Amino acid sequence: MIQKDKSATLSCNNDQSLFVPLTVDGGKVMYLVRKLTPTECASLQGFDKNWCALVPHSDSAEYKMWGNGMALPCMLYIMEGIQEILSRRYLQNLFDTEGDDEMS
Repeated sequence: MIQKDKSATLSCNNDQSLFVPLTVDGGKVMYLVRKLTPTECASLQGFDKNWCALVPHSDSAEYKMWGNGMALPCMLYIMEGIQEILSRRYLQNLFDTEGDDEMS
């Protein structure tokens, strides 16, 4: 069931469609929303578009992989921040600098 003039996020019932059907010439039904391609999913996650091209797999397996993954640029940013803090703490402990609150 399609609810007119109502966003799908405004209803918690499972009775709305996320796609709006559009009938074109010849009676063919097209939808206004399209699914992302696996290549687009790879790009959104920060990987090269051909990252897994050499491994035989189905599109559904690739969608699952990208959906369960974490964006590479975001994870690198977080890990580099953790590494920076741990390095500061290590140097602080190594040289036993007291009273330097910026490094903690």
